Amino acid sequence: MPLTNALRLSLILSSFVSTVNSQGICSSAPTPALRIICSQISAWANNARSVPAVSPNSVRSPGGSGGATATLLATSETARNAFECVDIACLCGFFGGTGGANCVLRNGQRLTRGLRKEYRVMTDAERQRLEIALRRVDPSVALPYWDSTLDSTIPNPTESSLFTNELMGRSGPDGSIQTGAFRGWRTVDQSRVFRRDLGTTGRPLQEADIAAVQATGDFRQVLANTAPSQGCPTPAGWTALEYSHGNPHVFIGGKQPVQDLR
Repeated sequence: MPLTNALRLSLILSSFVSTVNSQGICSSAPTPALRIICSQISAWANNARSVPAVSPNSVRSPGGSGGATATLLATSETARNAFECVDIACLCGFFGGTGGANCVLRNGQRLTRGLRKEYRVMTDAERQRLEIALRRVDPSVALPYWDSTLDSTIPNPTESSLFTNELMGRSGPDGSIQTGAFRGWRTVDQSRVFRRDLGTTGRPLQEADIAAVQATGDFRQVLANTAPSQGCPTPAGWTALEYSHGNPHVFIGGKQPVQDLR
């Protein structure tokens, strides 16, 4: 059997086994919302496992086609400000350095790619620098978040002030956003408008969800594998953070059940 056919068959069999295993796991979820979340995460995992590894050399530039340079990507000659740059050579001049792609700053340090850090692992000094950099652009800037535990305490969370004209807008009979700043917004592919289906299933986060995570003594259960393969030594409990996080997505409904893992 040719190698490519053998590889394809292996991937198909692996995906089939993973799908059967995930269906068994998800069917035991204690609520309909958790079954939706589990099935979605498992589908992502199965798709990822079935995709052959990509050679670094085959990755195209953002916006490019067939390896060609996209016209919207700014070079050191065309960029009007640092925010239009996509590489070190372009940024170098805006940082007062010399050397292009091998940029050396005025203090003698090399300008290298920024290290993407999860917020909680940043030092206090790094968080302060981030805040100051944002506030230099807009002194009143704030990083918004939704504490849905506040909404879980009211008798009907769908009547939260969050979903009013002044904030996220109200939905019409078909679920489309009828009022507020997001009225008429369309999905990325422009195929349809945003819709919500509040409260059909799922729920906002509850204090009990947070307490369950805080009470867990093993980080492997906090950041657990929520789409485990057969024989996984540390399968996730239903109070795992990713499962709990999915509940508000399902509660909002419409496009929101699709969690964004980026």
